[in-house]
Amino acid sequence: MIAEHDGSSPRFHGCVVLDLSVFGARLRPQETAPPMSPETMVQIRMLLPASSEYLVAIGRILRVSPRGEITVVFLQMPPLGQDRLSAFCVDLHASRTAGPIIIMEGAYAPISGRLIGRAG
Repeated sequence: MIAEHDGSSPRFHGCVVLDLSVFGARLRPQETAPPMSPETMVQIRMLLPASSEYLVAIGRILRVSPRGEITVVFLQMPPLGQDRLSAFCVDLHASRTAGPIIIMEGAYAPISGRLIGRAG
């Protein structure tokens, strides 16, 4: 889930995580999410596979593609979240097969790649 980090109460929108690293993520927001632009500060909440606690991060949008995909760099994340994300990424790379990996939120269907988990 993603929301603008503008000091008010965040309004989160669902999104698909297309690519993930300890440094950031590439996301496809729901069609109902408001348009976002580079340099926008955002909050990210996601469930890693086999987890019941949200991973929370504050980031900045680096790029928005013509297809509406956004690239976010993580700027702040609690230490426990950093540890969980780092361990997940190590496990992911150790077990990765050919093709992109997609983590899904809500009722989305994978566009391509190998589904490794469903959040929520």
